[in-house]
Amino acid sequence: MFFFCDNITYLKALFLDFGERTWTGNWLSSLDLTNNKVFVMNANANWDPDTIERSTSTVPPNWTVVKSTD
Repeated sequence: MFFFCDNITYLKALFLDFGERTWTGNWLSSLDLTNNKVFVMNANANWDPDTIERSTSTVPPNWTVVKSTD
C-alpha cells in the first residue's frame, strides 16, 4: 500500500479492528522499518496495541502507538 513512501514518520489509521473486514496483510512491508515511527490508532478501537502480534501486517514492533484525539 505504501510502496515508495520513504518519508513516512507517522501513520494515522482509524479503523476499529484488525478483523475480517479490515485487510492489512503486509501493508507496511515496503516502508523503512528501522527507524521508530508513530502509529495513531482510533481512540475507540477494539484492539490493544500491547496484545496484538506486532508485524508489517498490523503495527511494526518498534513503532510507538498513540490514540487519536479527534
